[in-house]
This record gives sequence, structure tokens and C-alpha cells, in this order.
Amino acid sequence: MFENSKIGHHFADFVIDKKIILELKGGSEYRPADIKQVLMYLKSTKLKLGILAYFGSTGVKVKRVINSNYKI
Repeated sequence: MFENSKIGHHFADFVIDKKIILELKGGSEYRPADIKQVLMYLKSTKLKLGILAYFGSTGVKVKRVINSNYKI
């Protein structure tokens, strides 16, 4: 939203129990763009925790992303 107007849309891969955003990615390395994407999801949904799961040839790696603007 910008000045009370909807300017776009985005879709998280999964929202777990209305508390956690789970974003799935292929590859074995963290990318800053992926972290920014999850942070955008967290801020727009006002959720606190996001998890990035990377699926690569060596297995699964996970990274927690925290919304520092989260208010209880």
C-alpha cells in the first residue's frame, strides 16, 4: 500500500499457523534479495518470524529472518 492505494501484490510460499512465513528456494547460498523479500512479507503481514529454506545438492539449509519492527 502507498498513500492508501494498493500498488502491487506478492505471495509467500507458506504462512504457518498465522505466525511464521516459510519461503522455499533452490540453491545452496543465501542471497540478500531473498532476505529482503522475506522481510517485505513480514512487514506487510506484521508477522515476527520468517524462515528461508534453501534446497541444494548438499541438503537443506535454513535461515531465520526476524522482523525488527514487530510490536507485541
